[in-house]
Amino acid sequence: MVPENEIRPKFRFLLSDEAKAEGKLMVRNFCGYTLSRPADDTRCQFESIARRIREGDYPNIAAADQLMGGVLVQSLEKIAGGFRQPEWMLWRQSWAHDLEKGRPDLMEGSAIRLMTRDERCLPQIVDDESEALPKTCVDAVRAGSGAFSGGHKIWAPSRDVAVYRRYRDFIEYLEDKADGDDTARIVENPAVSAKHSVYLALKPGRGGGAGLGVARKGEAPSPTFGTTFKLEPTTTAASLAAALSKNSMMELAKSLLTPGPVDFGAAAMFADGLMNLAVAPYADEITPAHQAPATKPPSLDTELWRRIPKDQRKSFIRAMAKGVRLGVHPDDTVVEMLTLHAA
Repeated sequence: MVPENEIRPKFRFLLSDEAKAEGKLMVRNFCGYTLSRPADDTRCQFESIARRIREGDYPNIAAADQLMGGVLVQSLEKIAGGFRQPEWMLWRQSWAHDLEKGRPDLMEGSAIRLMTRDERCLPQIVDDESEALPKTCVDAVRAGSGAFSGGHKIWAPSRDVAVYRRYRDFIEYLEDKADGDDTARIVENPAVSAKHSVYLALKPGRGGGAGLGVARKGEAPSPTFGTTFKLEPTTTAASLAAALSKNSMMELAKSLLTPGPVDFGAAAMFADGLMNLAVAPYADEITPAHQAPATKPPSLDTELWRRIPKDQRKSFIRAMAKGVRLGVHPDDTVVEMLTLHAA
């Protein structure tokens, strides 16, 4: 359990006894999943659960699914479509358990994980869980950006992307960074680009999204980046935001951010959409650094962030930080401040 003030206000209805009761019933439904059952039985079972959610048998889960972009029902449809996961994942680590335990903040991530193939749960392991332990001992065991293979250590420093954002939030971040300045670059420090290549990364699954990452020149970007596209460091934030905002690019990004095998055709078309972006070459003389924009705190609801006037965002962020120290969720702080400003 977590304190109510740490749960986003729009999800707090899931802390009610009625919502937890729905979670308990859903856990019972999930416990009917076994790998030994025929695929047709599994399909019928989970299609039935998804249909009952849509028809209103689980109103709290249906409302949560709508707020979470439909991932709860999508995870059921994925299993119904024949996607195989180990039994323990559905029995003990599903979004239904998160709901039953009063952790609605974890539900979306658990649903995405349910649709993501874990390399520790390959089909041959899932098909015979009694032999899972010896079968997990493979030749190459990767840890972070290093690997141990054939007795030889291959290791490189971590090159993880600093922050992943939802695709639309990443576009808004770039627009905030530009803040009307067409010369604002995605990398303002020329010392970074002197030794590193810069990549736009699209990473599917839990904790993923769109972000910027770097790798030393001559080295491939870390596999943890996801699908990567090399960018000129002096690319302007405004031109990159404009390119990513096109409907065609959004559809391609949706495909690349969906868990599963990478669609190389979509990746190639996405790369074409990043060609001929505007750049602002570094000047030889020392120029004042572009002022860092006020960016959305991860715990704040996106719609609330968009309602804050740009010239007041830094003061709102300071107020949110003070509120967190007192146990007040950033959403509550912003709602109260917006109400006062409107009065």
